[in-house]
Amino acid sequence: MREKVQNQLLLELSTKISTSLETGRLLEQILDLVFQVVRYDAAGIYLVDKQTQWITRQTIRGYDAAREEAVRLKVGRGLIGWTVKTGQGIIVPDVAADPRYVSARDETRSEMVAPIQIGPEVIGAFNLESDEPNAYGSEDMDLLTAFAAQAAVAIERTRLHSEVLEKRRLEEEVVIGQRIQQTFLPERNPEIPHFDIAGANYSSDLVGGDYYDYIRIADNHLGIVVGDVSGKGIAAALIMASFRASLIAEIRNNYAIRTVFTKVNRLLWESVEADRFVTALYGVLDIEHRRFTYVNAGHNPGFLYRAATDRFDSLDATGPLLGTLDSVSYKERQVDLQPGDILTLYTDGVTEAMSPTGDFFGETGLQEIVRARKGESAAAIIRALWDSVRKFRDGPLNDDLTVVVVKGLAA
Repeated sequence: MREKVQNQLLLELSTKISTSLETGRLLEQILDLVFQVVRYDAAGIYLVDKQTQWITRQTIRGYDAAREEAVRLKVGRGLIGWTVKTGQGIIVPDVAADPRYVSARDETRSEMVAPIQIGPEVIGAFNLESDEPNAYGSEDMDLLTAFAAQAAVAIERTRLHSEVLEKRRLEEEVVIGQRIQQTFLPERNPEIPHFDIAGANYSSDLVGGDYYDYIRIADNHLGIVVGDVSGKGIAAALIMASFRASLIAEIRNNYAIRTVFTKVNRLLWESVEADRFVTALYGVLDIEHRRFTYVNAGHNPGFLYRAATDRFDSLDATGPLLGTLDSVSYKERQVDLQPGDILTLYTDGVTEAMSPTGDFFGETGLQEIVRARKGESAAAIIRALWDSVRKFRDGPLNDDLTVVVVKGLAA
């Protein structure tokens, strides 16, 4: 008779599992169904946090709320912890005689615990406690083990469903972030006297906050900016949009580059979260006098290849990154670009690209490509750099890759 009731209850539970994705409610129903065939005074279904290896309460009943911490045990402690660690069920006729028992109820006299497993992996435990000594036998353990298996199915089904939803959400976020990012990137490279200029952005699977742009200031002055927002996805893309709007607005109001960045920093500090920031290198190219005046706000150093000496100058940071401090100041620096000189601005997706063996592409890798392709166009240098990083990675990008190359031409 009991076996028949057990089978009916398990069939009923299987039906519920197949039609519901609410794990918490299902586990409550499992406790209800178990009570119909195995009496208990307290019960709990516990899951293990894989990172901390602590047993976290999922569904319990019959315990004093003030003592709930007593059942939140690290794997290996208590009867529940022992079952999770060993993967074995256990029946304790007298908890007072078992040194593994950790008291969470003064009334408990006997206890039974069964592991919750998905394949060989133990993900939790199913626990019953009774106020009577020697309350449970082998048949009760068989029944509890059967219900523990059903609990595992319910938990795993919900987990897989959550993973599908999360993957779908991330994919949608990537698409939206890419659309935002693409709307702010320049449609074409500028054509100006004395210089060959090209830029490109290569997106990774996870949208970052890379940004580059050309900003026409006057007939003989062109603004060039390369920036990178912390984080990924839509949030990074929106901060990038805010940075771009602030930058363009302040450029129209102030010609002094250091003043522009001081004001942009203040705007970002007021509007973005504390753990978000922007790094950027912005400069104005004086086309007639072949001079680049710039500010580097915590960004990767730009590199200026000097054709006359076959060496690189570094455009290092001249102030802190944007958005983390209330009041900051920036210094301006100037470099001249002679015919054959090559200025390369980029984001860390280039230098921090990692090989399968854990090596970084690095600044040396970037400089080697520029030097090897110094006789080619700005666009060809960028293509060569992209091909080299992609080959070095031997897999998909782990971050966006953005490059702007400014090459001095003969008069």
